[in-house]
Amino acid sequence: MSSNNDDDSQQRFALGFLFALIALVVFTIVGFAVYRYGLATRPAATAAGATPAVVAIVPGTPTVSVVTETVTVIVPEGASISVANGVVNFYFATGSADLAPGAAEALAAVIQGIG
Repeated sequence: MSSNNDDDSQQRFALGFLFALIALVVFTIVGFAVYRYGLATRPAATAAGATPAVVAIVPGTPTVSVVTETVTVIVPEGASISVANGVVNFYFATGSADLAPGAAEALAAVIQGIG
């Protein structure tokens, strides 16, 4: 009886190892194919796009640097409206679609700016 159990455990180990090896080979082939397919489409996408801009720096001309700023907005719990530089931002309360007080005036300002 003991040798019968030993044979079964060795057979289970061998089958498990075989399945793991087959899975490794399949995943390697699929991964390689996906990697190659991704590389094959990448040059075509850049060739179809616009050519990169070439900037010539002429000596004696002043250089201009562009400064960007990061704006952090803290949204309050209730609904609110923010108007800055002609842009109207509507903030809604969590789980609610109610407009904040003053929404009609902000929309009127937008309509006056368009018309």
